Amino acid sequence: MRKILWCSIVTATFLVGAGCKKTEPRDKAAESVKKAAEDVKDLAETELAAARTSFQTTAKDRYAKLEARITELTAKADAKSQETAAALRARGDQLKAELDKIGTQTSSVWSNFKHNVNSTFDTLEKDVDDALK
Repeated sequence: MRKILWCSIVTATFLVGAGCKKTEPRDKAAESVKKAAEDVKDLAETELAAARTSFQTTAKDRYAKLEARITELTAKADAKSQETAAALRARGDQLKAELDKIGTQTSSVWSNFKHNVNSTFDTLEKDVDDALK
């Protein structure tokens, strides 16, 4: 009976010891996968930050040109031009408020945000050009 008990204890010890060694490579693999995922996430965040900065610079330049065109319309003396300029300036202010939100946009909504801002710019620029004709 003692012999069976000792054999059981020795066998259990080997099995437990062998089982622990098998999890070490899994743990290392899991750590490696986790690190790679963090690296990809960091890279994506860096790229998004660069895209935001680039878009913000372009949008500010575009907005400045738009404001100059609206000011040009304001310089006209007739009442219709003044009303149109006021309406366009109000829309421009709404666009500027959207531009102020660039830094808070996440990667999941970035392309949608960029599309909407560009679309708003295009429409507003067309309306200003039409008013100046």
